[in-house]
Amino acid sequence: MTTDRVVQTVLGPIDPGDLGVTSAHEHLWMDSRPLLDVHGYQATEREPWDSATATEARWNPGCHPDNYRLTDVGTTAEELAPYVRAGGRAIVELTPPTLGRDPERVREISERTGVHVVLGTGQYLEPVHEPWIVTATEATIADRLIAEVRDGIGSTGIRPGVLGEIGTSDPVTAGERRVLRAVAAASLASGLAISVHLHPWGLEGHAVLDELVRAGADPERVILGHVSTAIGRMDLLRAMLARGATLGFDLFGFDHSLLGTGRWPPSDRDVARTIASMVNEGDRDRIVLGQDVGVRTRLRRWGGWGYAHLLEHVVPLLGEVGLDDEAVRAMLVTNPARLLAVPA
Repeated sequence: MTTDRVVQTVLGPIDPGDLGVTSAHEHLWMDSRPLLDVHGYQATEREPWDSATATEARWNPGCHPDNYRLTDVGTTAEELAPYVRAGGRAIVELTPPTLGRDPERVREISERTGVHVVLGTGQYLEPVHEPWIVTATEATIADRLIAEVRDGIGSTGIRPGVLGEIGTSDPVTAGERRVLRAVAAASLASGLAISVHLHPWGLEGHAVLDELVRAGADPERVILGHVSTAIGRMDLLRAMLARGATLGFDLFGFDHSLLGTGRWPPSDRDVARTIASMVNEGDRDRIVLGQDVGVRTRLRRWGGWGYAHLLEHVVPLLGEVGLDDEAVRAMLVTNPARLLAVPA
């Protein structure tokens, strides 16, 4: 490798130019059952998990706890095959520690599929912070993040390549603000970009940026995710872009309930039109795309669109609303590579 910058993947550092088409927010191995209570779902055990249960889970994702478990290497590898065939080369995997993050399983998925996987580190929403976070100082949290970036996660030796997804609620809690400040310090020390979970339908982007920037983070190294649910507030989106942040339109293919029974995000077409408008205003270089696959009903085998939806359907849709290949390539290739690249 002759470059002075690299992207850290679960299989080691690669040249940013080798990253290729990248989905900027996904989950490949996750057990998010701790979120059932956080999201207010009343899950009931139903056996077996089958097509009928999966159908009901499209309206009520929390009706069966197994829907919140993506914990099979073979299934994930099989689901990634269409993504690879469609030209996908990389995925940013942002599963938090308390939601089943397993670097070694993710590495196995990467080895099986040939997909470059960039793994995240950090803390999610305050109700599912790791217990030690409650009494930890900002300096302690930052030091532990920096140690993971330097030495790897636990005893795995697998180094994260992004700080995220960093959870923020609506409104952002005191504990989440403390984590944000620590993450800013870790980003400043490591060079890693920060990927933030803005709670869907929330309008807390400026509060998050305020906390990060005051603590020393470079806003141009910050991705504010899940803004698909905020497309009705173009003033807010434009203001966050003006501050230097990158916006993550990362809920494509989310054609089932989100954070509540029967509450669906905006359609892919409406989001695509919003993106086209922003690109036409000159913001092409501050947008990344993804799907946030995180429950079984998002997978093809259970009636979802799968990981390839972004490339098979959304890319043509972006063309239909007026974006050329160069603009699409910027959002899927150039922007992720720039954000994920750090000094070698």
